[in-house]
Amino acid sequence: MEEKTLRFAQADLGPEMAALLEEVTQKLQESYQQLETKFLEVSRTLDSTSHQLKETQVEKDRSALYLDNILDSLNSGVLVIDLEGRVVLFNKAAQNITGYSIVEIHKKRYSEIFSSNQNPEFSAIVTLKQGKSFLHQEKEFVSKSGEKLCLGFSTTPLQDSAGNLSGVVEVFADLSKIKKLEEEIARVKTLAAVGQMAAEVAHAIRSPLSPIAGFADLLDRATPQDDPRKGYIQNILEGAHKLNETVENLLAFAKPPKLSLRQVDLAGFLDGVVGLFEMDLKRSQKKISIHKKYTKREIAARIDPDQFQQVILNLLQNACQAVGENGMVELTLDSFVSGREQMVYFKVSDNGPGMSPQVLEKIFTPFFTSKATGTGLGLATVKKIVEAHRGEVKIKSEVGKGTEVEIWIPRES
Repeated sequence: MEEKTLRFAQADLGPEMAALLEEVTQKLQESYQQLETKFLEVSRTLDSTSHQLKETQVEKDRSALYLDNILDSLNSGVLVIDLEGRVVLFNKAAQNITGYSIVEIHKKRYSEIFSSNQNPEFSAIVTLKQGKSFLHQEKEFVSKSGEKLCLGFSTTPLQDSAGNLSGVVEVFADLSKIKKLEEEIARVKTLAAVGQMAAEVAHAIRSPLSPIAGFADLLDRATPQDDPRKGYIQNILEGAHKLNETVENLLAFAKPPKLSLRQVDLAGFLDGVVGLFEMDLKRSQKKISIHKKYTKREIAARIDPDQFQQVILNLLQNACQAVGENGMVELTLDSFVSGREQMVYFKVSDNGPGMSPQVLEKIFTPFFTSKATGTGLGLATVKKIVEAHRGEVKIKSEVGKGTEVEIWIPRES
């Protein structure tokens, strides 16, 4: 149809105009074809660029996810603050250590969360303001639950691709358990030195003590009952007896406990120990109630009954001395499973005056005592015996709220 129309137009326009029209039409067709070719090239280029962009975005997303996984897999806390001091990154370990979730932290000012730091000069804010990095420093931090933690940390300025400051990175870890282990190692070393000294002192005292007690006993037998000097001799014998008990305690403390383990019915064992202790209470005419609280009676464990009797008697004696007349002491027995190990739990609690944090801090130190009389070896010996049973002993006490001594040992020591 178009060719017919063109032929009619050429016939009407004459030869020259028809040739010109044909030439223009040919050029238009060539231009259209070129335009179509260009469009296809541009379209292919756009498709290729779009595909590359998608691949780049996928790779960026993959890298970001990989980085997030790395950050969440770290045992150390990692946080990043921006130029305004607001937290913009807070990994999983940081949440576990501080107790704060990412929702609570995100976009909050660093100082709002870490304002409890006892060392404000060591912080990411100082790094942000002064550009000063900190490496392997320590600071105190109070977690969301109120627990005081010792944090080891490092900070460094964060720069963008142009080298401009964009924030600060802080990496931190909870060193509280390590600090406790260091203190325990120091305590063990001190105990070893004290034990050696105690053994030497005990042997030095025992040498002259035996003849003193022997001659005093001979004098006592040779002295008539109505002799006024009889009382002095009795005082010598009594003092020698007490001093000998102290020497025995020193020697017992100096030696590592040698356990003779056997399977023991703990409820029956505790009944016997409490009965023995109550006989002493009656002789001393003290009105103290000892309440036994057993979750069940069928609890057995492998212990050294002689040494563990010393533990229970020592704790009962301390509790009764704390409560005084008309006091109340409770002895608890329970069992539970910790991981794959079956455990036994003892607790001796009293309604006495309690202890201050200063006294509580030194309570297991050999020769430390808050009493007017005593050697200060009782609880130190308790701790040694419990640890020899692969157990743990803890004391909770507040002034005016009494004291609780808790002991955990495995059933198979």
